Amino acid sequence: MMTRVPRTSFFFTLLLVLFGGGLATGLFACDEEDDALQCVITSPADGAEFVDDGGLRVPVETRVRGPVSEVRFHVNDALAATLTASPYTYEFAAYRQDPGTFTIRATAVNAAGESVSDEITLILRRGTNDTLRPVADFEASPRSVAQDSPVQFLEISDRAPTSWRWDFGDGHTSEEPNPVHAYAAQGMYTVTLTVANEHGEDTEVKEDYIRVNAPLPGLPCPGAETVADEDGNVYATVQIGDQCWMAGNLRVGRFIECLSPEDRQTDNGLAEHYRYDNDAQFYGDYGGLYQWDEVMAYAPSDDGLTGSTRGLCPAGWHLPTDEEWKTLERTLGMPDAEVDQPVGDGKWRGTEEAHALRETGTAHWSTDIASTNDSGFTALPGGWRNASSGDFTQLGEQAVFWTATEVPDGWHTSAWVRAIGFTGQIGRFGDDLFTGASVRCLKD
Repeated sequence: MMTRVPRTSFFFTLLLVLFGGGLATGLFACDEEDDALQCVITSPADGAEFVDDGGLRVPVETRVRGPVSEVRFHVNDALAATLTASPYTYEFAAYRQDPGTFTIRATAVNAAGESVSDEITLILRRGTNDTLRPVADFEASPRSVAQDSPVQFLEISDRAPTSWRWDFGDGHTSEEPNPVHAYAAQGMYTVTLTVANEHGEDTEVKEDYIRVNAPLPGLPCPGAETVADEDGNVYATVQIGDQCWMAGNLRVGRFIECLSPEDRQTDNGLAEHYRYDNDAQFYGDYGGLYQWDEVMAYAPSDDGLTGSTRGLCPAGWHLPTDEEWKTLERTLGMPDAEVDQPVGDGKWRGTEEAHALRETGTAHWSTDIASTNDSGFTALPGGWRNASSGDFTQLGEQAVFWTATEVPDGWHTSAWVRAIGFTGQIGRFGDDLFTGASVRCLKD
């Protein structure tokens, strides 16, 4: 967030300087002929106009014979200053004045008497100063949102604006500094903020800044409100966009104890799973943790746009491919540039999409940060099993889900997973095939 700069009044300074002899800078000149002291204003010209954009110095020529005891300055007939020592400098500070017309005269005094200059008129106008004109900027959260869901806009402009004009790009506007707005239709929206203060205005435009997605009510899949696995466990379903997902973690197969890295699930014709910390109390809610080959039922990698590998999923369902997870992410509003970016070994992507997947509250998550579960996916933090150590970690802190797609490195050692933690981002990482991770199945 930008640092706020307190509003500062403009001023410019006219320096009126009278020196006893020689060339000086100032507003008035005194010229003595014989013993008569005479003051003459030589600069600026009568009727000169100024704007309050900065200081001003006007050069004059001063010739004085004999000492000057004092110089008096009057502004609009009021005594403004009496100076008794050289240099005779008077500063007219515009920040104390409203714009308008000012008359100024000077009176020089010495032993021979005094001399009053002719009056000049100065016109002060309010100018525009780029050092005090506000600089518009703003943020919004979330930037990817379901239709009819609120978006909080926050102005972070610099140089203390005093007025705001928002254009949300959908025909609606606001003059509040930090408005909340909900979009009624899907699409990409350009947002404009214009800020102003007494010194000027500035406009910030952010193209395609807000993405509004289809409503995500979290409703069961039509005609498939529940699904049962091979062991008879029943799962709720949820329709997200064009996809029908299981709304719970897979919990099928027989339990095998894991006390070391060598305790692995094997291709023995039986469905097998780990349980976090080998404890049955975690199995009912969080489901089992599976090695990749095991949940794939030892089928080869599936990298299609539409998956076809059933693995340990119920009949008519399959393990989602990496591409099908990308489809889900796009449905949640993740921009294509984030979805498809090269990630190497993995990366956290997106901005707010994980909030719509994560279960709300702290019944399972150790901390609830901005979770909405708008999608109804109800991601649960089942943690994961470390392939190298055999240890279990991050229960209550992270959900890790297998895809059906291997990382294409030719080594058959890792496959893509999706990770959901406490932020709004979704992680896409290549994980060791012997890692124990959760599973969500997708309807064929």
